[in-house]
Amino acid sequence: WYFMTTPKIYRLRDQVDKYPGFLQLFENIEFNPDRWKEHISMRCIMRGPLPFNGEYKPVPLQFNNEGKRKKFVLSDICLNMDPFVIFSEKARKALEAFLSPVGEFLEVIAPVPGYIGYRVLVQIDNCVDLEKSDYTKYDNGNIWVRKPTMYEAKVRGQHIFAIPEAPTDLFVSEDFKEAVTLAKLKGFDFSKEIPLVWSLGESTLGKQPAPITLSYDAADRLTQETRVGGTQV
Repeated sequence: WYFMTTPKIYRLRDQVDKYPGFLQLFENIEFNPDRWKEHISMRCIMRGPLPFNGEYKPVPLQFNNEGKRKKFVLSDICLNMDPFVIFSEKARKALEAFLSPVGEFLEVIAPVPGYIGYRVLVQIDNCVDLEKSDYTKYDNGNIWVRKPTMYEAKVRGQHIFAIPEAPTDLFVSEDFKEAVTLAKLKGFDFSKEIPLVWSLGESTLGKQPAPITLSYDAADRLTQETRVGGTQV
């Protein structure tokens, strides 16, 4: 007999209550109703799996909750601007084998040295079993998945990835989790394991509604349902 081990997938989260991390710093503090378009989180969402190439400038950062803490405790990950991730150099080195093949490292201007930005450029289509997931379907046919259940066959062998139905979320494998533990990295939270089901074939997957495709107007509306971080938009 041959038994195939079912992989484990986790939603990548940080411990923001313990390690507040960073927020994007905007030079112009005056109210701007279009500021959400400048936020690195929204810029990443709008580009999807496409790299920035020459269209990226280093994002300036500030401490989250600055001025309210006498001592600021830093961790090795910050997701206040998800899906844009801030990693420490220690985390970057420890997770290089998982991160480099599927994403891009991007310079940031942090208030302390030793941090780097990162974007996942792998999105897995049709990996969500909507019948077993918690999601919202909008009038235009787009969907936004809050609590996904995924097809095991679609995510097997993937160590860090995104899905178009939940563009602010990132998901990682058990191997990724073990690498974090081995390196004793601080601030990671793997408490949300994603339910997995066996795929029933392409005919079943083909019945799903189309994944979300954000226009600027839609992004502005959906911002109210997700944590963006940084200045309120």
